[in-house]
Amino acid sequence: MTTLLLVLPGSKFMVLGLVGLAFGDAVRLGGFFQVTALIIVLMLARGGVRWVFRRTDQSASIIAVPKI
Repeated sequence: MTTLLLVLPGSKFMVLGLVGLAFGDAVRLGGFFQVTALIIVLMLARGGVRWVFRRTDQSASIIAVPKI
């Protein structure tokens, strides 16, 4: 679990770094706190989407008709 908490923000920093390399001065991300807030929001959004899909998958298995 600890490794996951280190990898998730690290991957976001890597993506933001690649965006900076690809687009240069055309993209301005802001300071430390803005980038940190962006990373937290991205992680929460991903967790929310995974929660919705997991919940949808569970409700689908309840409704599914068993094959004979």
